[in-house]
Amino acid sequence: MTAYSAFDLQGTDAQNTIIKQAVDRITFPWEKITAIRKPIPVGWRDLNGGSSMRFASLGGDLHDETKIPDHVHVVGPNGEEGHGVARFFDAKDGEGARWWTAGVFWWGGGSAGIDIDVRCEAQPGIAREVFSAEAAHFADLGMPYTPTMKDQITRLLHPGGLDDHTYWWPEDVGLPYGGQPYFACMGETNMGLWTHAYSDMTPYTEPFPHKSTRAMAPEVHRILGAPPVGASPAPPTEIRLTGRSWITTYGNGRVELLWTDARGDTLTVRRNDVNWITTANDGRLVSNLATRRGTFRYQLVDRGGRKSNIAVVTL
Repeated sequence: MTAYSAFDLQGTDAQNTIIKQAVDRITFPWEKITAIRKPIPVGWRDLNGGSSMRFASLGGDLHDETKIPDHVHVVGPNGEEGHGVARFFDAKDGEGARWWTAGVFWWGGGSAGIDIDVRCEAQPGIAREVFSAEAAHFADLGMPYTPTMKDQITRLLHPGGLDDHTYWWPEDVGLPYGGQPYFACMGETNMGLWTHAYSDMTPYTEPFPHKSTRAMAPEVHRILGAPPVGASPAPPTEIRLTGRSWITTYGNGRVELLWTDARGDTLTVRRNDVNWITTANDGRLVSNLATRRGTFRYQLVDRGGRKSNIAVVTL
């Protein structure tokens, strides 16, 4: 499918041109979206005109750029969920620079939509970045991301080790929206990571404690199994390797490797790009790392020299 066919642009000609410019700069393969009906509507409307999306209802000085508003989570008239994002800019309407609800992603019942605030037309760069941030939710919910994908992305964003807020969405662990739980959740941090991975735009990441970088892009492509459009396909591999890690109640680190389709009776296991051990080709290996901590890269090589993908785990 073409990139434009994934979206139903419902703005004016000028507004649609801004969105087309954003789509042109995004290299995500939209055919990967299978759980949300396409095309999804992209509209422009007043998200700040006294509706429940208005950040003013949350208090604070909206003209103070250092006072970042809490997240707004709303339910639409048909039960669809909506998540609004804030951006600080001058709408050139005489009010000066302030925080505005700049965009919202809606979903529910297999449908989704994106709305951009009409004031962003005066700031097309912000409109394009907001569209990309909301399109990240389209990819997350529309593929959809599997638990394994979410786990690997979470670990990618925690290079120093997992912490006490590694949930994808706040409600996964019984936390409310707003404040630190929102900014710390991986499902929202993914907006910046996805933009880094599939565009040349600079995402807004200021309030998020976990920062993505463009250097993470190749790992995102691998985790999602979605190389950017126009990229050379990865060399084929028939050995599929996955890994996970955990710490026991006694403080010992464990790593479990699972694989399929390797050939021969034994395999060479490489850790951090160095040959480590030889193991039986029985599909599973559990390693005790005791008190060792850090990020470990595992790869398998079978007797025919065929290599698996690289599995990254963090303790």
